[in-house]
Amino acid sequence: MEEILENWNLPQLCEFPQRRRTCNNCERPIKVCLCDVIPKEKLDHSTTVCILQHPAEAYAAFRTTPILESCLRNVEIVNSHKLPPEWNEPQEEDLVLFPTDSAIPVGHISRGNYRLFVIDGTWSSAKTLYRKNGNFRDRRNVTIGQTNSQSSVQSIPLFLLRKPPSNIANAYCTAEAVATALYWLEQEEANGIKIYHIIRNCIRHLCEKQMQYISKDSLRHRRESQGYIEGLYEQWQTRYTQS
Repeated sequence: MEEILENWNLPQLCEFPQRRRTCNNCERPIKVCLCDVIPKEKLDHSTTVCILQHPAEAYAAFRTTPILESCLRNVEIVNSHKLPPEWNEPQEEDLVLFPTDSAIPVGHISRGNYRLFVIDGTWSSAKTLYRKNGNFRDRRNVTIGQTNSQSSVQSIPLFLLRKPPSNIANAYCTAEAVATALYWLEQEEANGIKIYHIIRNCIRHLCEKQMQYISKDSLRHRRESQGYIEGLYEQWQTRYTQS
């Protein structure tokens, strides 16, 4: 037995590839860093944005909350299944951005100083978090809804790196939804417009840079989805994907 042990060569330790270097500011890999379009100073805004993030979303490759953290000054993100105690007590100026049947289009809300609650995660996990936190239902619910055709809000989403739910073909990502809400809610209209375009510009660049490294067959749209927009995905694949 001793002779066997002496002649037994231990295998070398596996060498794992080094993790890609990530930008400390935008939290994106260096090759697809967004700092060239992120404002040098965070933007002031009258609406406080409170994001309840599903724990699994913190590990999602294409999460968009870092864009909000990089661009906006008054954003707080809690990674949990439950609202923290300081968010539990409803206030008169509270709004919950979630598409319930009773939700009011955010464009119908007067401008002011609000506390906007947002759920960050897949549609399935977002529904779960909404159901688990009954205090969401004690607040006014708002939705992006139909946009005003005379405004500069675009109805077609930019973020196409993650598949939409089967019943919503043109769904918004978290950053787009918040940007659209602030467009309507900000006390100063000009500031809301500025925030909206800056955040959407960051999302546009995120998609443009990322699509250079994604296979043209990896983004499968759902033609059977309600509200499917013909050619929505193809325009990104044709423009940014190399064969």
